[in-house]
Amino acid sequence: MILEAVYEQGVLRLTQPLNLPEGTRVEITLVKSGTNFQHQKPADILAAIASALRSKSLHYP
Repeated sequence: MILEAVYEQGVLRLTQPLNLPEGTRVEITLVKSGTNFQHQKPADILAAIASALRSKSLHYP
């Protein structure tokens, strides 16, 4: 599922309603809007994700 959100005052606000029960926990992977992964090879996408996970700007437990 791909959702669009806007970051405002420290909170991600979805641009469309989400059909989930209240209190449902989800995992989110952030991709800056305008990044076009649809035209990339899967191996290149996975390499970009792995690089982001290794970077200091992203913390993943």
